[in-house]
Amino acid sequence: MEGKYYKKNSETIEKLKYDLRYYCNQNNLETQELDHPEKGWVFQLKKSSKITLGISSRAVTVIIQNINDDMVKISTGNIKWASKVTGGLVAIFSPLALIAFPVLVSTCVGLVKQNNMLKQIEQFIENRMTLIDN
Repeated sequence: MEGKYYKKNSETIEKLKYDLRYYCNQNNLETQELDHPEKGWVFQLKKSSKITLGISSRAVTVIIQNINDDMVKISTGNIKWASKVTGGLVAIFSPLALIAFPVLVSTCVGLVKQNNMLKQIEQFIENRMTLIDN
């Protein structure tokens, strides 16, 4: 998961965390967060589809790492989705492909929705932080 470097101060980081929580609450996203001593603040957000029983669940992870007093690295990505892709690939090559076809379709739809959610979160962060050119 690649990250971008931003100018920081304690107020901007705390405000970003608050805004992310608020955004998730307003969009009915499930969240979990952890302050990790080495990795920094890890924030996961997910939206599950009740229609597909979670098969097309969308999840995004945001990691905020302190680099120094003036800079923070923010990484975003789709870490947990690989298992769903694997399930879709199994469905393609399964002898029961016709039965498994709905799983494949659901997986593909989920991947597109997840990618859109990732782009929305990245834009959300960009709108609130000052990017530092590398």
